[in-house]
Amino acid sequence: IADPSISKLTSMHFYAWKRGLKTGMYYLRSRPKADAIQFTVDQAAIKKQQAANAGKAPKPVEPEEEECLSCGA
Repeated sequence: IADPSISKLTSMHFYAWKRGLKTGMYYLRSRPKADAIQFTVDQAAIKKQQAANAGKAPKPVEPEEEECLSCGA
């Protein structure tokens, strides 16, 4: 709850209790002191990379080891 008051908390707890919820404490968590880092991806760089890879076929994946990894033989 962004701005809790006694009436909001009481109302929330009674509503949760009537609905059979085991706890209402999850909704009483405080907000974090800092927001997560906001970032964006440069769309021009993505388009440039996609254009560079447009004509290339993906390289097939080949196993590096020829032995059985599950049994170690």
